[in-house]
Amino acid sequence: MHWFPHIFCLALLGLVQALSSSGNRVLVVTEQVSDKEKYSQFWSDLEGRGHRLSFKSPKDDTLALFQHGDRAFDHIMLLPTKLKGFGPSLAPSLLLQFVNKDGNILLALSAESPVPSAISSLLLELDIHLPPDRVSITVDHFNYDTLSASEKHDVLLLPQPSALRKDLKNFFSADRLIAFPRAVVQELGSSSQLLTPIVRAPETAYSFNPKEVAETVEDPFAVGTQISVVSSMQARNSARFTILGSVELLENAWFDAKVKVPGGKEVRTSNREFAKYLSAWTFMETGVLKVGKVEHHLSKSGSRNNSVIRTGHLNPTIYRIKNDVVSPKDQHPLGRRGSSGSLGFCRHSTLSYQNTPSIISTLFSFRPKIPYNWNSPCYLLSIDSISNPSQKRRTVLSLVHLFAYRTSMASFLFESTTSGPF
Repeated sequence: MHWFPHIFCLALLGLVQALSSSGNRVLVVTEQVSDKEKYSQFWSDLEGRGHRLSFKSPKDDTLALFQHGDRAFDHIMLLPTKLKGFGPSLAPSLLLQFVNKDGNILLALSAESPVPSAISSLLLELDIHLPPDRVSITVDHFNYDTLSASEKHDVLLLPQPSALRKDLKNFFSADRLIAFPRAVVQELGSSSQLLTPIVRAPETAYSFNPKEVAETVEDPFAVGTQISVVSSMQARNSARFTILGSVELLENAWFDAKVKVPGGKEVRTSNREFAKYLSAWTFMETGVLKVGKVEHHLSKSGSRNNSVIRTGHLNPTIYRIKNDVVSPKDQHPLGRRGSSGSLGFCRHSTLSYQNTPSIISTLFSFRPKIPYNWNSPCYLLSIDSISNPSQKRRTVLSLVHLFAYRTSMASFLFESTTSGPF
């Protein structure tokens, strides 16, 4: 039995490394050595979830995002820098290439360090707009912390963010108020469907340049819910790019700080809980659908039992048009549970969907009738979740069309997709 401890350790290691579906190698780009102590609780939470952190300076000549044509890291976290840019190793073109290779990025901004012009241009390409001065913060005279910002009102106290639709899962819910100290203003464009505001400012908020001497703001860059203090872009390959407007939110001092809204009572913040949810979603720990297995058979074959497998009716390689098919799919959401789905045949021009209520907690069933058409049909799975799945399971079948003694072969495609970041 001397080998039992080794097997137990390997099993624990596998569980730790399985939290993120895209990997656990995290590159933390920071200019200040003191950032390790300032955000030590946040780093500890990441390492506790199985991530391996590599701290690099933008000036480091050995810094490289790719090695032998592949990603050297799975995730990148960019902390604010006082330099004019992050250097040639973190050029905007390389960051976009990193996203195109399924890498995830968490960008944290700070009003104390102007956003580098290269990063501002990169965000502009994603249709995320920053103020021209690149230092304007969000101010609210009704939702601020009276203990730390009694005069400037630049520490926003906001409740937990809500989902854009009631029927979709919210992966960022927190129990108490979340403090956003001096959050940099972000405004999302309306031309891209890949952008989603995770946390919006209240209707009474507005942008303000702290370097201006004037007491009033005549023409603010953005006001009210136009302002996003936390936003995200999820690419079509499921890679995630999250912009956190306040890096101070991640500091140890704000993780469990006491705050007080005007006329309210002192409470402790949920910054640590929110930081965990935000980083978990960005680094592909939550909101990821993993398709385990796909089974299908003719509905006249009866229920899904051993007789179906013995007679060879389970997962046949050929169907005829207008056959009634039963297709249960076994799905395993990573992270929080709670998704509904729809399956259907799709063609080049038309779609035919059916809702798939869950039979078991993660088992969906679909009973379609194979349509009569000469295009290539496919199965399409749509999960109303916070993300696109990172893995795709495909099963190719043959569909026989019998007409005038001619046989045409087509294919079924089992694929998982989603409708958006929320």
